[in-house]
Amino acid sequence: MMVEVRKDVKVPLYGGWIFIVITDEKTPYEAAKRHFKVDNKEIIKNDAVVLASTDNDMVYPIIFSRNLTPGIIAHEAKHVVNKIYNDIGIFLDVKNDEPETYLLSWIVNRIYEAKSEYEKKKKKHEKSN
Repeated sequence: MMVEVRKDVKVPLYGGWIFIVITDEKTPYEAAKRHFKVDNKEIIKNDAVVLASTDNDMVYPIIFSRNLTPGIIAHEAKHVVNKIYNDIGIFLDVKNDEPETYLLSWIVNRIYEAKSEYEKKKKKHEKSN
């Protein structure tokens, strides 16, 4: 049996939703097909992917494979920050990056929570086998 977690979170202040999926699979490809009807073979090459928001719907799916590391979490979270800022028309300001880093921290924490849920579920699954 495959272990997988999905956590949907509403983005504070900026609006929109982030859908976080962590899957037991080697790549995010099958989970992208299952959860979001995305069939893009390029995803097979990655350990994680942020899918494009369509029609400015401000929905940001992030799919992680089992090869989840702190670096991958930070990398994908930064993509989401950039997409949110782009979608609402805010330019990143390197001289006043506090709003950006607040959002980045918030996203990383939500991914970490999903990762904790995934690890608990995986441990429970391993005990039952």
